Amino acid sequence: MKKFSRLLKGKKGKEPRATSDATTSNQQRDTNNSATSALSPSSSSTDQPGLLSTIPETVPSFPDGVKVWVDCPDAAFDICFVHGLSGDRDATWTAHGQSAPWPTMLLPDKLPKARLLTYGYDAYVVRKSVAGTNRLIDHATNLLSDLTTDRALCNASSRPLIFVAHSLGGLVCKEAILLSRNHPESHLCDVFDCVIGVIFMGTPHQGSWMAHWATVPTNALGFVKSTNKTLLDALKTDNQILQSTQSRFLSMVRGLREGGKHFQVTCFFEELQLPVFGRVVVTRESATFESYMPLSIHADHSNMVKFNSADDNGFKRLLGELMRWEKSASSRQQTVREAVSSRGVSADSADTVRPVERHYAVPLETVSSYTQRDELWHDLGEKLQMRHEKAGVPFAVAIYGLGGTGKSQLALKYAESYKSRYNPILWIDATDEDTTRSSFQRCARALGLPQDQTEKQSAALADASVVQAVLRWLKGRTSAEDEWLVVIDNADDFNWGLKNVVPSGERGSIIITSQDDRSSMLIPKGCERLHVDVMSSSEATTLLLQRLHWNTDSVSDNVRKNCEEVVNKLEFLALAIDLAGAYISNDPNPEHAITQYLSDFDTHRNELLQMNSFRGLLPTEKTVWTVWDKTLQKITEDYPSLQPGLLLTFLAHFKGNIIQDEIFRLAAVGSDFLEDELFEKLPTELWGLLTAENGKWDSFQYRQNWGPLVRYSLLQRVDGDWPGVRMHGLVQWRTLQNDHGRQWPWSYMALITAACRQIEEEKQQPEFRRHLIVHIPDIHDAFGKGTELGALECSIASTLGLVYRGEGRWTQAEMLFVQVMETRKTKLGADHPDTLSSMAELALTYWDQGRWNEAEKLEVKVTEIRGAKLGADHPDTLISMNNLASTYKAQGRWNEAEKLQMQVMETRKMKLGADHPNTLISMNNLASTYWNQGRWNEAEKLEMQVMETRKTKLGADHPGTLMSVANLAFTWKSQGRDDEAIELMDQCVQGRLLVLPTGHPDTEASLSALHLWRAEEPGQPERQRTLETRAPRGNLGQGLEHYISYPFMRLWQLATIRRDVQLGGNHDEI
Repeated sequence: MKKFSRLLKGKKGKEPRATSDATTSNQQRDTNNSATSALSPSSSSTDQPGLLSTIPETVPSFPDGVKVWVDCPDAAFDICFVHGLSGDRDATWTAHGQSAPWPTMLLPDKLPKARLLTYGYDAYVVRKSVAGTNRLIDHATNLLSDLTTDRALCNASSRPLIFVAHSLGGLVCKEAILLSRNHPESHLCDVFDCVIGVIFMGTPHQGSWMAHWATVPTNALGFVKSTNKTLLDALKTDNQILQSTQSRFLSMVRGLREGGKHFQVTCFFEELQLPVFGRVVVTRESATFESYMPLSIHADHSNMVKFNSADDNGFKRLLGELMRWEKSASSRQQTVREAVSSRGVSADSADTVRPVERHYAVPLETVSSYTQRDELWHDLGEKLQMRHEKAGVPFAVAIYGLGGTGKSQLALKYAESYKSRYNPILWIDATDEDTTRSSFQRCARALGLPQDQTEKQSAALADASVVQAVLRWLKGRTSAEDEWLVVIDNADDFNWGLKNVVPSGERGSIIITSQDDRSSMLIPKGCERLHVDVMSSSEATTLLLQRLHWNTDSVSDNVRKNCEEVVNKLEFLALAIDLAGAYISNDPNPEHAITQYLSDFDTHRNELLQMNSFRGLLPTEKTVWTVWDKTLQKITEDYPSLQPGLLLTFLAHFKGNIIQDEIFRLAAVGSDFLEDELFEKLPTELWGLLTAENGKWDSFQYRQNWGPLVRYSLLQRVDGDWPGVRMHGLVQWRTLQNDHGRQWPWSYMALITAACRQIEEEKQQPEFRRHLIVHIPDIHDAFGKGTELGALECSIASTLGLVYRGEGRWTQAEMLFVQVMETRKTKLGADHPDTLSSMAELALTYWDQGRWNEAEKLEVKVTEIRGAKLGADHPDTLISMNNLASTYKAQGRWNEAEKLQMQVMETRKMKLGADHPNTLISMNNLASTYWNQGRWNEAEKLEMQVMETRKTKLGADHPGTLMSVANLAFTWKSQGRDDEAIELMDQCVQGRLLVLPTGHPDTEASLSALHLWRAEEPGQPERQRTLETRAPRGNLGQGLEHYISYPFMRLWQLATIRRDVQLGGNHDEI
């Protein structure tokens, strides 16, 4: 890495000195300068030493296109030189110390009948500003077009042509020749007809290790701001597109030779390594073709195309090939003219006629509003160049995703755009067996294949003569013939035997469109996958603007804003946007119509989405209402033992965007806490999804049910800390239309209530509570507006209130608790235990908000009633007393708090025993009151007793024991016993590191306190002592444990007293 970084950061601003001996062979020169051109093998003679020379500060003004080096009025053939990566059409071919490219100085005398051309293109892969984005295919297309134009202007369209290509330029030439072969625009076919051959010089046919330099971190390069990653990827040794291009090129050469047309190929490879790296840029294996004699040049990768004189051995070898090929130039030109003449066309017009019969059997056209999705388009092109040797066809892609996202349009656009590459292009509508049969009949007619009109329609499709005829024709194409493309559209149902009629053949490419994510299995042993999701916001807005025939660049901000709002409401689904555009554009004033559409959508969404008034007038018969119908029907039929459709309807009622698996786990485990009446609100078909044993959820049935829904993209899986599924808003809307006949709101409420009760029971994952809260329904929506709450509704509302309160949603919690309390007062009476529980819950909500007086008022009432009804020593009464004591402490009323806590502690000692957990909690609470008053000795005595008892009862490493250790350490620190406090806190830290999960808040608090205390020891840097730097003392797990090591009482009151009520139970409320 260091070597590479130094190489990249070579010196700037100095030109290399010319050699003193102009006749010295370039191959004999010292190669240090060339080594600096590692990534940029095509560096010029004026390049600065170092790779930085290939990374321009701004977009260079280098010349591109075709340039005539040496014209020749009576030329017999053209030679076109094509540079490589980061090269230049002149400098790449200019030797160090020379003022002009060597072909212009050395070739005219040797090849007087040759017109010499050079071609330039933006092959810079790294820049400080913005690198180009052109792909290999784009450069090849430009080369073909520019060269064809130049030759036509010179009346040289039928003149024989030779390419001399360096490095990446060889790949560009191969792709250009492949494009020219059978191009639908006849004038672009002449390059293929006229090419005698290609001289490849250091061309990485199988890639180069140097391309992997892009993996070097940007900060290691320093100056690099932008890269053309597409070009770099195309040069990697494992790049499938590179392999595909090589395979297609060799197949073409073999086919030409088998047909009697000799296509010349010569490959040169470099002999010398790069000094810094100790490796050649392009290996011999990558630079040469098997069964072709390789030639070498004694130079490194950059200097192998720079010759100083005619005495250079490298030049002699190259010249020998050119002179050998010159002899075939005249016969090649005559062959071209004879072929043209035999068609009754003059040679001068050969650039306008191409007698190739093309078959394009596609019954559809892309919609006028088609919107290019650049990333998908790029990925589709890339994947259709990834060759799979063992598959039925070498190139195949399954485009899958939710219905209505534009899969068919993407495939259709590809077919329209690549008519030049494929012949034939066939379209199969695989919706069902009938549409597939009709498609094969249409394809057979297009190919001119005979059809048996007497054959019975009932014959199995795979055995039908028309199907077999088309399949045989496609499979029989040889390497000498054109590539073919078949699009299998709407392949959503495989059950009827679609796989048996999928074409195969060595010249084939197949695109499948499907809602089924398993559609790639239709082509075993090799089929790429491309997922199509909804559009981005900008893509969707562009689609709507184009559908409304508005110029995307000149529309007003208001119109654009309205369009953005429309596509947002439709959640960027292409089909829905196109249909909305059709509806809006039908109005003579679409600008007003779009505003009206937004207004209508809020109140008449169902009518707008179900509208079918354009049936028969649009390219598709599908609407948002119908697009998923067959998929849902198929899922129901294919999975009779499961209930995926029922689950989809149930999930459609969830409020949150993501439905986490954890909700179902909590509900399954927490279903035991549900009243029978509430549990029975769940459909019996879904009970199997909530199976739990020994507190562990069995998720098998749940996964089995959502699997088919994800398979057809009706749901999408979401990863992360809390994985789950999500549903597109329009799928949710459509699913809810099938909502009749069940009490879904009650079912949803039952599941969420069970999850809420379980999360309050577990408490070890409070962070999930914020995700769960998103799904809590409004009780009035669930039970019905104006419905009076009964006992079951009150129980549910109390549960939801606890979750809201735990997450700090005080307003929602208070609203629920007030409603429950008033209902219970009316129906049960003010002194009923359930009413008192509601009052206590509301008091805690006030307490959490610091509304001490309101909390005190309720707590006094609860304590008095419980004392009178249950007795002063009843557990519920003691809980109420402890709650009231906590409120007194928060108000700084220490004496009143102490009196109540002393009473609770003594009563529990007598009733439960001195070593009972609740008694120990009471002792610890009293100690905290002493501690906050500065009564350290009394606090220490109680804390020591609690700690020793917990050690005996629970063990030294129990979290409760460790909390007692931490509390005692804080008390010792407050007493000035620093060394003892640090030693004890260190024990606590070590224990918590062993028994608590990594990063547990208790461990972090102990570590923070320990570090702070050690920093305050003599000899340590003085630390500013502020409230913000104080570590919290204790934690929440075993009731209230005092936290802070210094008596900042108001801070302690407001921030560290936390209480977790379990009213009417055996747990203490602190």
